[in-house]
Formats: sequence, C-alpha cells, structure tokens
Amino acid sequence: RKQAESAPTVKAVEPQVRELTRSLPADQGEKVARALEQAKQLETVGRSAEARQQFVQALRTVEEEAVADVVRTAKEVVRANASATAVEAKESQLKQVADVRKQTESAPTVKAVEPQVREVARTLPADEGEKVARALEHAKQLETVGRSAEARQQFVQALRTVEEEATAEVVRTAKEVVRANAPATAVEAKESQLKQVTEVRKQAESASTVKAVEPQVRELTRTLPAEQAEKVARALEHAKQLETVGRSAKARQQLVQALRTVEEEATAEVVRTAKEAVRTNASATVEAKESQLKQVTEVRKQAES
Repeated sequence: RKQAESAPTVKAVEPQVRELTRSLPADQGEKVARALEQAKQLETVGRSAEARQQFVQALRTVEEEAVADVVRTAKEVVRANASATAVEAKESQLKQVADVRKQTESAPTVKAVEPQVREVARTLPADEGEKVARALEHAKQLETVGRSAEARQQFVQALRTVEEEATAEVVRTAKEVVRANAPATAVEAKESQLKQVTEVRKQAESASTVKAVEPQVRELTRTLPAEQAEKVARALEHAKQLETVGRSAKARQQLVQALRTVEEEATAEVVRTAKEAVRTNASATVEAKESQLKQVTEVRKQAES
C-alpha cells in the first residue's frame, strides 16, 4: 500500500501487488487482484488519479481486514491463558462506534443515522454515551439552519474522539488480561512514548506556528531513543528556518510529517515489545498475520503516491 502511494502509476507496482495476492487468504487475494485490473483499465483511458484513488481504497479495506485478523489471532493465542471476554466486549463497542462513524460519513444527513447513533449511545459507558448524544443534538440543530456540511464534520469528529477513547480502552483491557501471564512494564513504557509522540503531533497540527510547540517538541526529544530524538530535533530546526522566511505552512507540514514517521516507528516498537511479552505463550501465528498486514499497508501506500 505504501509503495502504491508513492509509485508514478498503479502499473508500476503490479509485480509487488501480484506477489502480495499470493500471500493473502484466497478471498482477500481475489479482492486485490480485481481492484488491480480495474485500476489498470482506468489508467489506459487516462483516469490515472481515479485509478490510484480506487486502488489505494481497496488496499485500505484489505488492510482493515488484516488488522482485524491480527487482533483475532492474538486473542486466540492468549485465550488458553486468560479470558478474552472483557477484551471482546470493549472491541465490540469500538466496532460499533467505527461503524456508525462510517455510516455518518456516507449518509445524506446526520438525522438519517440518528437511530443507529442512539443505539450505540446506549451501549457505551455513560460519559461516552452522553458525549455522543450531545454531539448528535448539536449536529441536528446545525442541520435545521442549513449548515449540513458543518453538522456532519463536527459530528464525525466527535465520533472519532470517542473511537480513539474506545481504542485506548481496548488496549488497557487487553493489558489487564495478559498482565498475570506476561509483564506489561516494557509494553507500557513503549506505549507511553507512542502516546507522547501522538500528542505532540496533534499539537503541531493545530498550533498557530511551529515555534509555539517548540517546548513540547524539545520535551519529547528527551524521552525518545537517541536516533528518533535526533530525527525530531533536526525536523524542528528545519521547520523553524522555513518559518523565518515566511513559509509557515510548509514548515508545519514537514514537522508533522517527521512526527508521523516517528509515530509509525513507535507503533511498531509497541507491537514488537508486546510480542516479546507473550512469546512464551505463542507468537508465530500472530507474526504470520502481522506480516500479511504489513504487506497490504506497504502496497497501499505505494498506490496512494
């Protein structure tokens, strides 16, 4: 997926895509192959942008399926040692929120998905349910005065926030489940670093200037491994230089991109450390599923660019 994001054409990544389809389960392999053929047809009639967009979207879909498969397989690995009931309950809530958010993104109006939203609100913890209910009422008010686009945008953002909270809850519950069987200290340390990077990246995205988040960025570099810290520090200095010559938008964009790269590395480190923690139980199957996920992600990114 990453290769597809950066390739000049979809055809340029066809060999990697064909290789990917051979390693995927039959139904996913067929899905990717069909998307590839359709994208190539679009390219032959000069619709390259649409070809790349549709193909990357197909890879993202398979990527989501692969993520779900990794989670499912990991749960099977630990099921013999600890009950996964609590994890499954939290994951179910997460899926419900994600489903409603996706429905909202494609519905003609927010009001059209009100029944589904109210149903989800009832299944969530009280504070999150109330948050969703308030956001729904506010969105409906905006729609009544003709501000439908703003209504949808604000409501989707509220759902994304609850989705993030639900994701964190899945992680927290999963750690509690395995804590008796594997030390979570190392995992928690890596997760803490990941959270810091994510937080600073979000601050950089919304700050008025790069200089305004310099203190947070410098604090972050002190907690990161040396190589990542140096990468962030260099990106900060370069961004500040761009701001001094009036290129603020580019400065922010480049710093955010550097933070995203470190964020991806930190995510991979959390996964690696977690696998080490449960290796005595069995990680071979999880690694196989994760490998498939990585392949899909890589090709999707190639298609996007």
